[in-house]
Amino acid sequence: WFSRETPRARFIAAISEQCMSKSKGDTPQGWECADPIAVAIALRPHLVLESKQVFCEVEVQGQCTRGMSVYDHKGASKQRPNLQLVTALDTPA
Repeated sequence: WFSRETPRARFIAAISEQCMSKSKGDTPQGWECADPIAVAIALRPHLVLESKQVFCEVEVQGQCTRGMSVYDHKGASKQRPNLQLVTALDTPA
């Protein structure tokens, strides 16, 4: 959708340019734009193909990170899930 010639696509591309350039190669799929994805899911929940319930908390006292969301994918914390994590989304090719 970044390549679309619409005012919204140009706006998202412009405000995301720095993040995209800094994270090139971080994931096999490329940069994942979390905020627009969250809005898309809120407006069109049928786009969610797969999700799972996990426990998540924000790390605020760590030595290696601060303000990072930490997800317990394997249930090791024994905490009750508090988040539905989307793992696959229906997007145009």
